[in-house]
This record gives sequence, structure tokens and C-alpha cells, in this order.
Amino acid sequence: MTAIVGPQSTASVRPVPNALFAIEQAGTPEGVAGTLNVTTGTVTVTAGGVANLAASGDLHYTYQQSVAASTWTVVHNLGKRPSVAVVDTGGNLVVGAVSYPDANTCVLTFGAAFAGTAYLN
Repeated sequence: MTAIVGPQSTASVRPVPNALFAIEQAGTPEGVAGTLNVTTGTVTVTAGGVANLAASGDLHYTYQQSVAASTWTVVHNLGKRPSVAVVDTGGNLVVGAVSYPDANTCVLTFGAAFAGTAYLN
């Protein structure tokens, strides 16, 4: 499967154990956001998404999970239910379940423990 990345580039999408898919693209994972249409299997990824939103003045938060865990509790204090993009230490986009116990906390749950970064906006 191929993902559309930015205006004129693509990235490969491959299955990853304990995740729905991983997106591999040259460069850094900062600012990678994506959507998955389960009905059609279409994956659309926008590089620079988080960075662009931060530049527009919207509230955002970056959370670093340095110890491998299958559940991440993120206290972000944004006062909203932010969108979440998670990248493992290898730079792969990882999909998990997101719940919001309140407007300042989200809990991310995955099928296996790993370390990485969560980008919230």
C-alpha cells in the first residue's frame, strides 16, 4: 500500500506487529499526521501537519514516552480533547486506542509496549 505524503511524495505503508500500520518516510517524524479509511483501506498522510498547526497558534503538546509501555497516560493541560499522532523510536506511525478521562488528560492504549513520542493538537 502507498500513502500520499505532502504535495508530491509518497511513503510505503507496511503492517507492524501490534499496530495497524507503519508509515516509512525519509526525514524526521515531527509533524506527521494521518488518516486511515477502514472501508477503502486508503491511508492519507500529511507531512508538516503538526508543525503547521502549531505555527497557526493552536494549542499543542508533545509527550515523550521514554520507557516502553502499552498504556501511556498523557496529562497535557490543553483544556480540550486533542487529536493524537504517535511515532515509535524507529520513526513509525503507530495506531492505538485513545480515551479522554477529562479535558486535560488522554490515555493511549496499544497492543504491545514500546517507547516513542505522542504529538497532540
